[in-house]
Amino acid sequence: MKAFGKAVLVLLAIAIFSVASIDSDAQEKKKGKGKKGGKGPDPVGKMVAGLDLSAEQQAKVDEIRKEYRPKLAEIQKRRNEVMTPERRRTEKEAKQAAKDAGKKGKKAKADIEEALGLSPAESQKLAAIEKERQALIAKINADVRALMTDEQKAKLPEPGKKKKKKAKVE
Repeated sequence: MKAFGKAVLVLLAIAIFSVASIDSDAQEKKKGKGKKGGKGPDPVGKMVAGLDLSAEQQAKVDEIRKEYRPKLAEIQKRRNEVMTPERRRTEKEAKQAAKDAGKKGKKAKADIEEALGLSPAESQKLAAIEKERQALIAKINADVRALMTDEQKAKLPEPGKKKKKKAKVE
């Protein structure tokens, strides 16, 4: 039973990562960069957006980007070996079908897993890749935070918490 729970958590992490990947690909295409003209993954961009970085801070952030971009791209390349474009489409469709059916959490994840048809070895490989990716992003975030002033850090959202959308008042 514990193994099933771990498998569910792994697939949930994979699903979340896939949505983020698909969303970032769509945003890059809208900007006219596409896959060939883009510079690769950039987890720092959103983090520093809206912060008034000094020229020195910006230069250091650019160095951090330059250092970690190839490592992130290599992780993404290994992930793409398992999650082919067809599987990413299947995953997206399964997520939408689960959402349309009102399924959430474990039920939605189970439907997505079933649709993907990953072998246990593939699931384990994706879980290991995702764990490596999350550790690298945590390191990048720590390096960038170390450059910031207390005022800049205060503007950042708390890790693990999502911003709540304010209801529109008409």
